[in-house]
Amino acid sequence: IPVRSTRPAPLAVRELAVVVYRQGRALIVRRPPEGRWGGLWEFPRGELEPEETPEAAARRIAALEIDPRPGVSAVIRHRVTRFAITLECIEADWRSGEHASQVYSDSRWVTPGQLAVYPASTPQRRLTRIVLGHTTLFPG
Repeated sequence: IPVRSTRPAPLAVRELAVVVYRQGRALIVRRPPEGRWGGLWEFPRGELEPEETPEAAARRIAALEIDPRPGVSAVIRHRVTRFAITLECIEADWRSGEHASQVYSDSRWVTPGQLAVYPASTPQRRLTRIVLGHTTLFPG
């Protein structure tokens, strides 16, 4: 019987999703067709840099002029292949600009009811359920 090799320890990754609100809608973006979760929709997301605050990362990741709300509103932990990902969520209010990213292939401002229509990864679906569960979200 062959000896089972030990699996390498999962690589810890800390990411941030930014839920940006604008006139009762939230910004979602479409991932490029290739790569992990290719073609799926999500809230803008990216890795947190070492020593970077969630508020500073939100400004970088959103690619818009935003006012991040203080504090992290949700944390989701999940595993993908060899990665142990901690996905933190921060909410922000749109101030100005149109989303322009070299990473995402498309972007849309959607109402709460439209969020479930767009195909998304399991972690993003979990985040969507959290967002829809908040009563203070999507201000007019």
